[in-house]
Amino acid sequence: MTLLSRCVCLAGLLAWFPPSLPAGTPELWLLPPSSSGVSGFRQLIAQPDAWRTARSCVDVLAEDAFRLASLSDDELRSALARLQAWKVKLGLDVQAGDLWPSAAGGDGQRLETILARCQRLGGKISYVTMLNACAKLRPLSGPDSSASILASFIAQQRTRHPEMIFGLGEAYPGVPAAELTVWLARVDQELASHGGPGLDFFRLKFDWADERLLALGQERWSGLKAIEHCCWTREIRFGLVFWAATQDRLAKLNLASDASWYLATLHQAHEYLYFSRFFPDQIVLQGGEQAHCAVLPETDEWTFTRLVRDFSRRILSTRVLDEVSLYPPVGHRTGNLLLDWDFQQDPGKTASDLSGHGIDLPLKNVRWEKTGERSGIGMLKGAALAIENPRAHIPLENAYTLICWLYPRGLGNNARLVQWSQRFVLRIEPGRERYVANLSANKTSVRLEGGEEAVKYRSWQHVAVVWDGQVLQFWLNGELVSQIRAPCRMDVGTDEFMLGRGYDGLIGGVKLYQSALPARVIHADYLKTRKPVENSGRQR
Repeated sequence: MTLLSRCVCLAGLLAWFPPSLPAGTPELWLLPPSSSGVSGFRQLIAQPDAWRTARSCVDVLAEDAFRLASLSDDELRSALARLQAWKVKLGLDVQAGDLWPSAAGGDGQRLETILARCQRLGGKISYVTMLNACAKLRPLSGPDSSASILASFIAQQRTRHPEMIFGLGEAYPGVPAAELTVWLARVDQELASHGGPGLDFFRLKFDWADERLLALGQERWSGLKAIEHCCWTREIRFGLVFWAATQDRLAKLNLASDASWYLATLHQAHEYLYFSRFFPDQIVLQGGEQAHCAVLPETDEWTFTRLVRDFSRRILSTRVLDEVSLYPPVGHRTGNLLLDWDFQQDPGKTASDLSGHGIDLPLKNVRWEKTGERSGIGMLKGAALAIENPRAHIPLENAYTLICWLYPRGLGNNARLVQWSQRFVLRIEPGRERYVANLSANKTSVRLEGGEEAVKYRSWQHVAVVWDGQVLQFWLNGELVSQIRAPCRMDVGTDEFMLGRGYDGLIGGVKLYQSALPARVIHADYLKTRKPVENSGRQR
C-alpha cells in the first residue's frame, strides 16, 4: 500500500468528534503558512468567522518575528486585541543566529523593538522560540561556549520580560540526537547557574520524510525518543512539529497536492502515536515550506484550518486520549525501567516482569485478593518474596525511583515493604506508624519519614521514593511530602531483593527505575495508575 493510499485510509478511520478538547490535552500551537503571497497569520486575524470551530481548540498562534514586524501599528493592535478576546496566546519565532553577538546587535535590537511595540499597543508576546541555535551557533563557538552565551541571553531576556517564556527549536536529523541532547542539557545547566529555572520548552521539527531516517525503518524513532527523554528527565516541556515533510518526496512522484499535504500530516500523527503511545507537551501544526494550500476557510477541503479542525477531532479526541498517556511511561521507552510487577489481575505462581527485562517474581505463600476497588497480593505466615543476585539485575549505584501501591491492614510490626541488600529499606515504623525510607551507603545512613501524617490503614496509597545521588525524596499519592540530602553512592551488594517481610496488607504493584524520575512523571504515574481503583481488573 502506498503512502498516499495509507493516508487516505487513515483519514476515514475515525468518526466525527466534538471539537472541544478534554482537560489535560497538550497545548496546540499553529504556525500558519502563507497563501498566494499573503501571510497566513494576517488571514486568520482578518477572518475570524472562517475558522471559528478550529480556533476553539488553539492555545498559541505563532508568527515569524520579521513578518510580525512588517505589520502596521493598526494591524498589530487589532491582532493583539483579537487574540486576547479569543484567549489565544501569541508566540514569536526568531532565528537564533539573528541574535548572536556577531550580528552587531542589529537583529537583536529588532526583536527588542517588536517586544516593545506589542507592549505599547496593549498586548504581549507569551512565547519566544529561538530556532536552530544548536545547528547554527554551536559550530561558531563550540558546544560549551555557545550554550553559555545563549543561556546568558535567555537569562537577560527573562529579567527584562518576566512575563515571557523562552524556548528553543531545532530540526532533526539536521543535528544528530546524541549531540543535540548533550547540548540541550548544557544549556539547561547554564540557565540554572544563573539562579533561575532551566530551559522552559524545546520544540523538535522531525523530518518525517528524510531519506536517512526512512532507511532506518522503525529504528528512526530511537533518536526522537532520546531527545524526548532528555527533555522530560530535565523537566523541559517537549513540543513536536507536525508538517507536510513528505511534500517534496511526493512532488518528485507528481503526487503533490493540497489533499496529499493534508493527509500526510494526519498520517504523521497516527504513525507517531502508534509507535510512541503518548502525546508531547506541545503539538505544533505548521504549514510546510512547499505547501501552497489555502489557509481558509475551515469548511473547505484540504485547507490549513480544516487540518487544524480535523486534527483536533481525530487526534486530540477523548477516545484517543483514553488510550494515550500525556506523559510517557519513561522506562518502557528508554530502558531505565528495571522491573514492573503488576498485581491487578491474579498473577498465579509467578508475577511476570512487564518491563521486558525478564525479572519475574516467584510467588509463594501469598494470596491474591480484591480489596475495595483494587487488587493486590498479601503475604501469608510471615513470608517474604525475593529475587536472587540483584547486582546482576538492579544496578542502582547512582540513582533510582521506586513506585508501589500499598494497602496496609494492621499495625506495622517493623514491616519491611521493600528491601534490597540492606542498603535500602521501605518500611512502616512501629509505634510512630509512619512510612520510613532508609538509605545506607559508603558508611552514610539516611532516614526519611514519609510526611507528618500517620499511615492510613485499610486504604490504597501510591508511594514513591526517589533518589538522584544527592537528595532522597518521599512521595505520597502524587505529592512530595518530605526530602533530605543524601549525597552518596550506593553499592547494591549481592543480598536478595525482598518484598513484604512482616507486612500485614496488600501490594498492588511495584516498579523500579534506574534513574530519578522528575516530579511531573511521578504525579502522572499516580494519576494514570489509580485508574484500576475505579475500574478493577483492567489491565494497564
